[in-house]
Amino acid sequence: MAQEGKTPAGPKVNVFLEFPGPDNEPKRVSMEKLLIDPKSGKPMPKVEWRFTGSVMSKPDPSKDDKVYGADLTGTLISIFPVTDQTVLQTNLTLKEEKFVKLETDKRLLPKEGTPVKLILEVPPGS
Repeated sequence: MAQEGKTPAGPKVNVFLEFPGPDNEPKRVSMEKLLIDPKSGKPMPKVEWRFTGSVMSKPDPSKDDKVYGADLTGTLISIFPVTDQTVLQTNLTLKEEKFVKLETDKRLLPKEGTPVKLILEVPPGS
């Protein structure tokens, strides 16, 4: 797990979105290519995605019940490790956040409302 100031620990994963391409064949695009710097148009720098898992958290402090923190926050993937309640995180830190500004590349994404698949893949050789 990772929090700000700590290196994320866990198995490496690749993160992709898959959606119909112009020929209706599935098109798989890495998350780094789908996020761009709005000023330069350049894709997100190559990062290492890690399956860090999520801590168990109490939804109600007055009870002993625990759930995955990611279920409480609704955060599955995070670029910057700000909480240990996120399941997938990169090797970037909040120190880089002020230099890495990102938006989705609308030229690569299908029109809004199109079904997409989130694909998490163990890299070959891992």
